[in-house]
Amino acid sequence: MKNKRLWLSVTLTVLVVVCAMLILSRINETRSNAAPAAPTDLILPPDIQTTAQPDTKKYDDLPDVDISSWEYLIASQAHNISDYVPDVSKISGSQSTFDSRAVDLLKAARDAGWNPYIYCAYRPYLTQEQQYEDQVSENMRKGDTRDEAETAAARVAAPPGTSDHQTGLGADIVDQYYSSLSVDTVNARFLTWLADNCADYGFVIRYPSDKVSITGRNEPWHVRYVGDAAAQFMTEHNLCLEEFVALYQ
Repeated sequence: MKNKRLWLSVTLTVLVVVCAMLILSRINETRSNAAPAAPTDLILPPDIQTTAQPDTKKYDDLPDVDISSWEYLIASQAHNISDYVPDVSKISGSQSTFDSRAVDLLKAARDAGWNPYIYCAYRPYLTQEQQYEDQVSENMRKGDTRDEAETAAARVAAPPGTSDHQTGLGADIVDQYYSSLSVDTVNARFLTWLADNCADYGFVIRYPSDKVSITGRNEPWHVRYVGDAAAQFMTEHNLCLEEFVALYQ
């Protein structure tokens, strides 16, 4: 009897192990076939700080706006917005949540003959935190100390509270689906159209190539809602958000 019970116990243990292995195999298969995750932000790590400060030139046509309003919220390494939660809604025809005014910009792109694709829009604090910590953990598994791992992680994933996506006002908009975003692969003609037309709908390019020394990033597909008056002014005077906000301080 004891031998029979032992045999049954061993058999059940083997079956449990086999079932667990099959389940893990299916999970890994599903992950490998899943669509790529939303892109992480390219941001300068603590050891490579931005080298320029926003211009404080005086302008006679400076818009009369309340610079403390939600449209001008900056999320960056210098401005951590902690666990701020914006008011967002689901964009029709998309799985993304974003500021609802993005609909007009997307419609304009379609009318111009493009097939706009929201690569990444609103990204909550906890999601950003998970992406960043996953990158830190990966670096530590490679032998980095915690400090080294965080510095390296910041090169590919914005630390939580520092991503413009968390404001609910920033989105990566491209002309089609891409497995990853790069200035070398995204359609340059679409990016030109986006830069030339987004201000008409209250948006600006959040990270233009000629402002990397201030923002730390070059993302010509990343649009940011700031309102009509600010968008027109920033575009006319070639200002990034940091420069625009600095004019009121």
